[in-house]
Amino acid sequence: MKELIVVTGPVHAEKSTKACQIARRFTRLAFNVMLVRPRCSIRAHERPGRLVTKNGLEFPSVDVDMVDEIEPAAEAQEASVVWVDEPALFPDEPYLFTVIQRLRQRLPMIVSGLSATSEIQPFGQSMPRLLAVADRVIVLRADCDFCGHFDSATRSMCLVPKDGQVLVGGAETYKAACQDCWEMQTANPSPR
Repeated sequence: MKELIVVTGPVHAEKSTKACQIARRFTRLAFNVMLVRPRCSIRAHERPGRLVTKNGLEFPSVDVDMVDEIEPAAEAQEASVVWVDEPALFPDEPYLFTVIQRLRQRLPMIVSGLSATSEIQPFGQSMPRLLAVADRVIVLRADCDFCGHFDSATRSMCLVPKDGQVLVGGAETYKAACQDCWEMQTANPSPR
């Protein structure tokens, strides 16, 4: 098995930025890194085929609709490292774990995304399993959007009603929260 690096944390923790830095290091070492992400994860400040992090780092992407498109894309791109961003947003996400494990037989893998929902439940079926088998887990924190404490947020707080685990959105939909603020906000869910 090749190395699996998982980058996780709450919203606004710069998970994609950290994964992009790792991917750039692989590129510097002459690896051909392919970033694949669900097409539905493209944010307003991005364009198809190009991930742009919130702090301006860019990386070319292969945007797909389903997990079963990842392996053929990796072969077509002749990838020597595969980076999967926002894994829980694939509609066939439960199958992702199997695909990543199969790719790891021959390629190093990077995965970046949330590990927990805003209700502090495991996000999706693949991410908890990937965290369990990862060679390296990088857990990031964000600054709390409620109290302003630096690097204290370990939770994501959804600001709007949602049905199920997945609601794609940005700063208008989610805020990062420290444990105290998350507990206070969930105990008093009045206007946020």
